[in-house]
Amino acid sequence: MTKVYLAKTYGYQSNCYMLVCGSYAAVIDPSVPLSAFSVPENVKVTHVLLTHGHFDHILALDSYLGENVKAYMSSRDGRMLKDSRANASALFGLDEVISSASPVFVDDGDVISIGDATVKVIATPGHTEGSLCYSCGNDLFTGDTLFCDGIGRCDLPGGDYNKMRLSLKKLAAIEGNLKIYPGHDVLTTLDREKQNNYELSRYVAQNI
Repeated sequence: MTKVYLAKTYGYQSNCYMLVCGSYAAVIDPSVPLSAFSVPENVKVTHVLLTHGHFDHILALDSYLGENVKAYMSSRDGRMLKDSRANASALFGLDEVISSASPVFVDDGDVISIGDATVKVIATPGHTEGSLCYSCGNDLFTGDTLFCDGIGRCDLPGGDYNKMRLSLKKLAAIEGNLKIYPGHDVLTTLDREKQNNYELSRYVAQNI
């Protein structure tokens, strides 16, 4: 049995999630510290999963790091942890955001074990070169690839709309009405987005 907790980053409106799997947990897109969550005291954070490397999704990353906590992300976004221009904090004239993390690099099809649960890695480049989605049971964490009624922008460094289209085709082919936990805005479902989100629904209509 898993449970998902949500905390928002005020000012940037990015969503940070905690996926609790029994006594263990993964924080997804750590934009806020652990104190922002209200979770049982016996839960131990052992994983930090990054959907991509933009600054508004890694603001509190270093606060989670420790001997028994590892960060996971795509190698294609790895440089963004150390480069404020690549992670867009410098582009927006903000204070430099960098991290000391040495992440474990994962790619499409990899499986991460958290307690008794398994999380599948889905590579979805487009918003950034190394954008990832994470699937666990009926939950799908889409980062800035798929939103309610929209998709992530592709005009920042590393963005590519043609790659985004291929990633959306991949998501459109997933069966089941999964719960969608996006990097911004409100929660939604895969069926709803297949029906109402133009960028996703057109691939369903093509039976891709």
